[in-house]
Amino acid sequence: MSPDEFHNQSKNGIYLFASNQCGKCSEQKQKMVSIKYQIVDCDVDPEFIYKNYNVDMIPCVRVYDNNQVKYEKIFVMNDSEIIELKKYE
Repeated sequence: MSPDEFHNQSKNGIYLFASNQCGKCSEQKQKMVSIKYQIVDCDVDPEFIYKNYNVDMIPCVRVYDNNQVKYEKIFVMNDSEIIELKKYE
């Protein structure tokens, strides 16, 4: 989804802030194949993402509940973190 789409929706669930240009982001996507999540495309407007959501490093996984960040992990998650993330699905 685009940064505008993300900004204009109610935030609940797991989101991956990533770029198609980022090798570590691709690695993170592969690790999360068994998890239901949405991708926020940081290629479109990285400045908007940084200014409005303070995401300055990617990949960044966030769990939102009622528009509030409940969990955040920057960079690639390890296997135990992926297992832990499943509880937020």
